[in-house]
Amino acid sequence: MQHIPVLLNEVLKELNPKPNDNFIDCTIGEGGHSKEILKKIAPNGLLLGIDRNKEQIKRAEKNLSEFGKRAILRHGKFSELKKIVSETKFLISNGIIFDLGFSSAELTGQGLSFLKDEVLDMRYDKDENVETARDIINNWNYDRIIKILYEYSDEMYAKRIAENIIKERKKNRINTTFELAFLVKKSYPRSWKGKINSATRTFQALRIAVNNEFEEIKQGLQTALDIVDEKGTILVISFHSGEDRIVKNILKEYGKVKLIRASNEEILKNKKSRSAKMRILI
Repeated sequence: MQHIPVLLNEVLKELNPKPNDNFIDCTIGEGGHSKEILKKIAPNGLLLGIDRNKEQIKRAEKNLSEFGKRAILRHGKFSELKKIVSETKFLISNGIIFDLGFSSAELTGQGLSFLKDEVLDMRYDKDENVETARDIINNWNYDRIIKILYEYSDEMYAKRIAENIIKERKKNRINTTFELAFLVKKSYPRSWKGKINSATRTFQALRIAVNNEFEEIKQGLQTALDIVDEKGTILVISFHSGEDRIVKNILKEYGKVKLIRASNEEILKNKKSRSAKMRILI
């Protein structure tokens, strides 16, 4: 399935890329936004694309091959942005973009989706020596599990879910996405009817905890603010309240922050865009 970049027209309008400008895409993904930016900054403009997921870098290399050396791709985290810019000797950037969502391609093999029966991993980079979702579920105590469910995803049934996790793991280790999704579903009232799957918030909280996402966003944004051109643009697309709150609070310290949401027309074509919030420092 082809990944559709959200708010593409709005991104191009706000970044306003011109011939020979230089940009940084801190979440290159499959290159959806970057491909259109690279077209606009021809003939000599450069784009530095970064992603924490090595497989996404490979996809981006394929999708952006037509631009040759103008597309500079590197594997890394937001917290490594300054180091990557230094190592690549990248020129002053006219704009920096963060798209905090992830594509359907990333939902395979990582244990990120409750719709596929996989080992509970959730690391974007499997070479990183950090606790996996399976480690957290099987080793963290009751209070720590509740804390991430509340703080990272506003899970209203956090206590019930934590109780069922503790109870189950006394009998058997919880190893797979289906096993965890079943426990979460069991923790919800039978009468519950929501717009999202009962497992959505638990999986979100675990993903954020495993990848230290909130701290990474903070560090990435602080670096971006330091290295962007004085007249450059910083643009961030987020998909849930926790991310958006961090972005808004950091950016507003440096100036006015503009908020853009997807149009009804885009939402009809791409349901994922419904929850997208784009904030631009102006």
